[in-house]
Amino acid sequence: MIIYFSGTGNSRYVAEKLLREGEKIVDAAKQEFTVCDEERVGFVFPCYCGDIPPKLIDFVEKSTVGKPNYAFAVCTCGASAGRSFRSLKYLLCAKGATLDFAESIVMPDSCVLYAFPKKVVKKLLLSADERIGKIKAKIDASERKNLKGKKPLGFRSKAVWFMFGKIVGIYRKRSDENCIGCGECVKACEAGNIKIVDGKAVFGKKPESCYQCFACINVCPKCAIRFGALKNSEEKRYYHPAYRGKQEE
Repeated sequence: MIIYFSGTGNSRYVAEKLLREGEKIVDAAKQEFTVCDEERVGFVFPCYCGDIPPKLIDFVEKSTVGKPNYAFAVCTCGASAGRSFRSLKYLLCAKGATLDFAESIVMPDSCVLYAFPKKVVKKLLLSADERIGKIKAKIDASERKNLKGKKPLGFRSKAVWFMFGKIVGIYRKRSDENCIGCGECVKACEAGNIKIVDGKAVFGKKPESCYQCFACINVCPKCAIRFGALKNSEEKRYYHPAYRGKQEE
């Protein structure tokens, strides 16, 4: 079984590439899971603020893990996995399981604050399959690493989330005058946090109702979704090409 959380397709792509024939794949944004003791289980997710995404924390805490024979994690990130693997191991240990192996893979960043140049995006996507193949070989051989476990969302991550929320304003998403009410953001939002009202995209008011995955911003054809003072543009947008325009699949 492989469990993934993905905002703009990177982690979904990696998860599907790592999947064995006949193995189950679970979208953490849509369902809880139960792992039988004899199964191997994998977690594939993006790095948010140097740590595990808050939605994945909630997902693991509410799900039944058991004691799989082999548990692994792969983190997609713009630079490094930060302390994501330590956080995940802590969560799994609290469930009586452990984390046997973890590696990260650099992919184009979906956060418009750190948008990669198009030539860098192209280069990373071209090299991704080779990197995924090497990681898959290690996982299929049940390679193990000694990983430490600490509490999820450390002080640094919490400080960054606070800065993004209060100073940058990622919780204050809104559509501007360019919004055409096409509904692409609604389809892309796994949290169900967006509605079309009077021909415009309207966002929920509670911060916890948003997964902060940037999917809505990156799929908007008019670059009409903004947060805080940030201005979006076509050059800053990113969605994995394998899923662009296919958000409902």
